[in-house]
Amino acid sequence: MTVMRGYLSRCLRQEDKKHSEDLAPRCSFTACLRLSMLLSCVILVSCSTLRGAPPSPFPKNYTTTDPRIVTETDITALTNTQDLETRNKEISKIYIAINLGYGAYKTSVLDEQRHKGALTSLFSLMAGIAGTLTDSVSAKDNYLALGTLLTGASQNYDANYMYNNTSIAIISAMDTKRAIVAARIAEGRNQPIEAYSGFAAFDDLVEYYNAGTLVEAFQTLQDQASAARATSQTHLASIKAMTPEEITTRRSRSTAIYGLTVDSGNKDKVLLVLQNLGVAGIDSSTSPADLQTRLQNAYQDGGAGTSKPTDIDIYNAFKQSGLIK
Repeated sequence: MTVMRGYLSRCLRQEDKKHSEDLAPRCSFTACLRLSMLLSCVILVSCSTLRGAPPSPFPKNYTTTDPRIVTETDITALTNTQDLETRNKEISKIYIAINLGYGAYKTSVLDEQRHKGALTSLFSLMAGIAGTLTDSVSAKDNYLALGTLLTGASQNYDANYMYNNTSIAIISAMDTKRAIVAARIAEGRNQPIEAYSGFAAFDDLVEYYNAGTLVEAFQTLQDQASAARATSQTHLASIKAMTPEEITTRRSRSTAIYGLTVDSGNKDKVLLVLQNLGVAGIDSSTSPADLQTRLQNAYQDGGAGTSKPTDIDIYNAFKQSGLIK
């Protein structure tokens, strides 16, 4: 920040020395452009998103007490042990190291996305205001071009590095995959060494680390989208087109159910039919209006296939009771 302040001060001093109306806007635009490029470079150099993963905790060929670091000795102890207590101890050590690195990485990814959005908006706003304050047509065009450049660069970053996913969605995908592997590791810790060896544990720990990377997050999001698409396609394939006769029959059933008015005279009978159908949460204290609402909701949910009884069950029960014709 000190370097940027000094650079900006030099640019401003240079502008003060120039008295030409045509040169001043040009110098001002050049200063803003260079400052924007400098800030972009600073952000990109320290960008965790571009690294794509937390710093790897292993392997390290030295001895250290830093809990974020896994040494060769730790890996050897885990993969060679035949002792359950040693296995679980080494699993915990590596597990903690991975979690510490991932926690810092997740925070930095979220922070960088906020900073990128804030800086893009700020410099676009600065370029827009500067363009309105100058009288030079060429300077106005330059400021407009700068604002377009900043917005385009931000969109290009989102498209090529984030694949148009929000940082929240990416973090959620990583957390989901990590939770699946973490459950497998937790189950393995409760198994005897013969059933869950140190090598198997180490493979799971490596997968646990990889689950917290952008590559794995994008794969998880793609798998989730593919699964949702397959489910939708299966559901659509199972839907049979209704014939005109079926449409007429369903319309007449709906008209009968929605046309039924529940009042004090038929309340007890309606309540009995609904209770026999298994509709919960109603009793003699339920008002006629609430009973009518519960009947219509149950009929609607049954027709959508989201609950039992079905809409046909409800219609038949009310028809047999004489409440509808």
